[in-house]
Amino acid sequence: MRSFHTALSCLALVSAISASPVPGDVWVVDASGAGDFLDIQAAVDAASDDDTLLIMGGTYGGFRIANKELALASDSPQTPRVSGFVTLSGLAKGGGLSLSGLHLKAGFKVNNCKGTVLFTDCTFLEPGVTNSTSGKPSQNPGMHQVLGSNDVVFSGSTLIGRDGTKVWYCGDVYDGAHGENGLWVSDSKVSLYDCFVEGGEGGDSEDGGCGLVTCFPANPSWGGHGVCAVSNGLVYMDGTQTLGGLRGDHVDCDNSWGTQDGQAVYNDGTSSVLTGNDPYLHLNGPVVVRETDPLTLTITGPQGANSYMVWSATPAWRYLGMDLGILHLKSNQLNFVYLGKVPASGTLQISITAPGLPPGEDSLRAYMQPFALYSGSRLLGNVRSVAVIDPAL
Repeated sequence: MRSFHTALSCLALVSAISASPVPGDVWVVDASGAGDFLDIQAAVDAASDDDTLLIMGGTYGGFRIANKELALASDSPQTPRVSGFVTLSGLAKGGGLSLSGLHLKAGFKVNNCKGTVLFTDCTFLEPGVTNSTSGKPSQNPGMHQVLGSNDVVFSGSTLIGRDGTKVWYCGDVYDGAHGENGLWVSDSKVSLYDCFVEGGEGGDSEDGGCGLVTCFPANPSWGGHGVCAVSNGLVYMDGTQTLGGLRGDHVDCDNSWGTQDGQAVYNDGTSSVLTGNDPYLHLNGPVVVRETDPLTLTITGPQGANSYMVWSATPAWRYLGMDLGILHLKSNQLNFVYLGKVPASGTLQISITAPGLPPGEDSLRAYMQPFALYSGSRLLGNVRSVAVIDPAL
């Protein structure tokens, strides 16, 4: 913590980005055929650590990234959609992997990542419903899973679990499939900034014979949990709304359920769930910027807060207590840009100079968090990733 506080003492002396973020090459993924690759997996396979993949609008298949430090970012007015399952695994400690501006429509798993995995401005919502009647939501991970990972961050993102459906069992008996969790966290550290997370609704169930059935009574459904934290998980939330899904309707003679709506946050008793208590502080901006264009940032926070953008080329995880929250930047590599005081409207917008590219490089990446001095206290907000690329691309 000392290095972080020491760095804060010289905030006023720094007014522009001056250090050298990690450079890399740029690959364009375009389903129309206008880029380097037609699909994301081929680009991932060809890319090296610190490369940037610009994803154009279109629909793409699922992909796997195993221990590669990459930035995947939408560079199109139309949101790229990923129709297959996404697996991110094995990221080494000190590494960074970011996905920005994507719509994942078939679920994801972050598994055994010891570095930082950052989702910015992403949507996780699958079409259709689930017909699974086995395992309550507290036992069934669903489609959005974080397992055995040290620093997984969702910033400005939406995660909604699938609804259950009505499943025929026998005769006139229909079971209700359980709603899925918005997010399953197991043995992992997860941070949620300015997110909306909701469990899916349970499917309806029915005993067609009014309890006098010829096979077995129907199984009613449970609603999915918003966030389900199990097996020593740690969840930190700031500016985030979580909702549990409703249980399904059940029809029999006495309309008895025995099931429940999902919880906004479910804790199996082994996990920790923390909520930021500070006034809300949020940084917004582009996920991709050309080197010659200004980097336009928006800070939302309390009136009068002296605000800064803090950034590092390298991500890391460090809990600084409830008065500050979590620093996701390498504490001995912090750089500071003074943005100004938040006006009465609560929103400050300012343009700063983007960092220049090293000679011969096409891109570089920086991780950013807002920091503010307010009413004698210090505020730390969400984290984002920005890729600066050659204007010719």
